[in-house]
Amino acid sequence: MALLAGVVGAIFGGFASYSELETVINHNRFEAMATSEILKQEGKKYMAEVQQERTNYLEQCSRLKAQMPTITEKDNFRVPLKWQIFSMKIESLTDQTTERLHRIEQIHSQINRGGIKVVHWTDEYVANSINESFPWPQQPQVESIETQVGKAYYPTPKPAAWRYFSIGIFPVIGFFIPWGAVVAIGWVGAGFIRGSR
Repeated sequence: MALLAGVVGAIFGGFASYSELETVINHNRFEAMATSEILKQEGKKYMAEVQQERTNYLEQCSRLKAQMPTITEKDNFRVPLKWQIFSMKIESLTDQTTERLHRIEQIHSQINRGGIKVVHWTDEYVANSINESFPWPQQPQVESIETQVGKAYYPTPKPAAWRYFSIGIFPVIGFFIPWGAVVAIGWVGAGFIRGSR
């Protein structure tokens, strides 16, 4: 009976070990792909194109601001109209630039080589790239990776050292805890039977 309980416990321990092992493998696999030469090169190309688009956008914004007519006191009643026209031009420029940035992102997301099908870059990279105060240059961060076999990987914290230890120890603990419990109950039961005689 104790042996059977130990085997069942070891099986459950094996499932726990597999779960821990999968966490470690997924982390290592994501890190290997995210730091691969393919993604490094794609990230550099993506960053260079976004940087060029950002430069163009900021230059056009500066030109628009320079074209803004000086407003005098007698123009006070025209101020809202002038600012509205200016705002519409800026808004149109921003929309066009954002659209182009998303197209750039799509181009550099479809990898289809080295086992990687699609990489999803963080949205903040595109969104913040047209913000003048955004620190630059900055490497786009990988949000998730889809492989050519259809599996998705996500960034996870580096597994703690105890996880590696637990992978090997869970089946052993799973065996000995129920085995020991059944043996202990057997000893106690045998002691009561002997004592009652």
